[in-house]
Amino acid sequence: MIQPVDRTILLEIVHSEVKKYFLKCFNDWYKNPNLRPTAKEWMQVLKVGSNELNVCEMVDSYYYSQTYGIEGAIKALKTFLYNGSSL
Repeated sequence: MIQPVDRTILLEIVHSEVKKYFLKCFNDWYKNPNLRPTAKEWMQVLKVGSNELNVCEMVDSYYYSQTYGIEGAIKALKTFLYNGSSL
């Protein structure tokens, strides 16, 4: 299984559909490539997720999911900053 590193985006703040596909792709489907989503399916899922993004009021180059609100954005921003990673 894939393990997170310091600059890893928290799955808790990723859109639920993107998270679902990511986990299935890299945890469930990695043994059987035929079960992995196609590029077209990824594109559809990423469009769903990107349509629900807001621009952060503190850092205009940062976006966050409407699902998790500004609190999720602040948590993610603090995680990136405290881990020494750049946005």
